[in-house]
Amino acid sequence: IALFVRDNFIRPYFGDVLVASLLCCFARAFFPLDNYSIKIKAVWGVPLSIFIFSVFIEFCQYFNYVDRLGLGNIEFFRIVMGTGFALEDIWCYAAGCVAFFVIEYFIRRKV
Repeated sequence: IALFVRDNFIRPYFGDVLVASLLCCFARAFFPLDNYSIKIKAVWGVPLSIFIFSVFIEFCQYFNYVDRLGLGNIEFFRIVMGTGFALEDIWCYAAGCVAFFVIEYFIRRKV
């Protein structure tokens, strides 16, 4: 999305929602739940962890961590790791994690 879409909604907002949701899916592959677990305590662990990780990375962007790591002159790392802090991104990460939680909870309820 960062490389090919240049608009005012998909790239800055929906992209962050999608990334948070996809990170939750990736983490769930490594930390699966049993088929009968629909308890909120069991389901919320991955989305909460991904949200905390995302907020941490966003605050690292505030302190220009890409440049401090010496990777600022490499475009790949500037795109993948991010270079600009935005409070709106945190709301988007929260929306992506909540969407993952809600979808997973209701899917597991029907299993």
